[in-house]
Amino acid sequence: DEIFTSEASQQEIYEKVAIPLLNKCLQGKNCLLFAYGATSAGKTFTLQGDEPNPGLIPKIVITLLSSNR
Repeated sequence: DEIFTSEASQQEIYEKVAIPLLNKCLQGKNCLLFAYGATSAGKTFTLQGDEPNPGLIPKIVITLLSSNR
């Protein structure tokens, strides 16, 4: 569980949240990434991002597709 401020970067969130989940997933464990917060808090942007600043979903997909496991 993590709480991030509006100053948190996509990379910081990816490293603290997604990487540990990906490692567990690649070990065969069930994982869930759940974004919760107030309306207009930035959940969609955090997950999707934009072209110059990709969110968690594109980064996770790229990591999984480039994984040797």
